[in-house]
Amino acid sequence: MSVRRLTWLLAVLPAACGGSGGGTVADGGGGAGGAASDAGPDTDAVVIGGSDAGPIPDVGTPDPGPLPSLRAVSGDLTFVERYVPGDAKTGHLYSIQTDGALRQRLTQSPGAWAEHAVGPDKRYIAAVRHRTPAGEDEADAPGEVWIVDVKTHHEYALSPVGCDAGGGGVGWRDEVQVMFAMKCGDAVSQVYMASRDDETRALDHRLPAFQADADEAIRDVFPAVGTSVFAYTVDHPICAAGDCFLKPQVWIADQDSGDHCQVTDGDLAFDDLGTVTDAEKRLGDHDPAFSVDLTSLTFSRNVGGKPAGPTGHHDPFRIGVDLVSLYAGRRTCDLAGTKANLAGALVTDDYPLPGGGSAPGSERYPQSATAGGELSGMVLFVARVDSAPTPTAAVYVVDRSGNRTLLSNPAAEAVAARWITSQFDTSGVR
Repeated sequence: MSVRRLTWLLAVLPAACGGSGGGTVADGGGGAGGAASDAGPDTDAVVIGGSDAGPIPDVGTPDPGPLPSLRAVSGDLTFVERYVPGDAKTGHLYSIQTDGALRQRLTQSPGAWAEHAVGPDKRYIAAVRHRTPAGEDEADAPGEVWIVDVKTHHEYALSPVGCDAGGGGVGWRDEVQVMFAMKCGDAVSQVYMASRDDETRALDHRLPAFQADADEAIRDVFPAVGTSVFAYTVDHPICAAGDCFLKPQVWIADQDSGDHCQVTDGDLAFDDLGTVTDAEKRLGDHDPAFSVDLTSLTFSRNVGGKPAGPTGHHDPFRIGVDLVSLYAGRRTCDLAGTKANLAGALVTDDYPLPGGGSAPGSERYPQSATAGGELSGMVLFVARVDSAPTPTAAVYVVDRSGNRTLLSNPAAEAVAARWITSQFDTSGVR
């Protein structure tokens, strides 16, 4: 028996011996009835690369049952899945292993959950949740930062009333402090920090931690937990061919020292606004995530030559980071010649459709594995196909050989995914 299967059996023993009964793969951890929910402990995740995805399971129900009794989040990664595709208010957070075992639902109440990160003690999750009134599209709805306590099932808003943290990005500075991007009033979005335990939601308790040069809006904050380093994007305005739009660019910073430097330019030469069907035009780089040793970043980039979508088409990229340049005060800190489009080098940009066939998809939230062993070299991402009659989105991991594994319910809709990371390696920093 493998170590991972033994881990699974130990995790479900409490439920089998009179526990809550909500934490097994067989019942989906009280989840929404996804592919892993219908699989027993000896069923592998569906490997898509070059093969049929198999039958599509039914989508879940509004009453997924009781939450499992947990002391901490288990598994290798977490993701948001909506049991009704297209309905933002039907999302839940889940954890799972990369072999498809130990799927657990983590949130008590469904909602428009989005970007999130498990804390270093694995008991708490910081997550963006959009305030989505009936009939309003999630992309237009403001967001709040919430804390989810998986031990007590307590869920509460952390960000102040009237502010908008829905621009993207949330994570942990340490076991207590949460970092996120937020816009309050007429000010541009900037980085804030708040204590996990402060439920007052008072704005004066939320410490402004960082603001971009030139008063440009910050999004997609990704703190390297256990360090003072974080990545983010800046919405840089640009005009080309008579049109003006935003060009998100990836930067990194040290919150303690204030040092910051630019890693990408968002591909200044790309200005095909026809690839974006939404009213807001943002053509550039999104969703940065550090490698575990802080030597590289993955991110998603708008590209042309593929089907259009609400936010355009995105490919996953990786680029090397020079931390020496960060602390030397240089404006740029990318490693020359390291930028690579993973859609050509590692990820096969073609995904199965529910009605048969396949189509190119956008890869969002790409992140290199932050653990070694059998996970080393893996890349996690959410693949979204907007050209389908009903847009689809699912969570995948791909190993260094290009073998792709589906981890979420293909009949549902995935939104965001992240590796569970307790500590980043700073041995090579300064």
